Amino acid sequence: MVHRFITKSTYEERINEMIHSKKALAEMTVATGENWIGNLSNKELKQLFEIG
Repeated sequence: MVHRFITKSTYEERINEMIHSKKALAEMTVATGENWIGNLSNKELKQLFEIG
């Protein structure tokens, strides 16, 4: 078990906020179980992102 003591208005607080925002962003993009996208071929990826 690890305890963090972060003082207000310090670099540690800013770093902690960045870590949490990056985790949230990662969870919004590709969640666990969505690794199917890594199995697509280059051709399939291009087709997926083609604009009509």
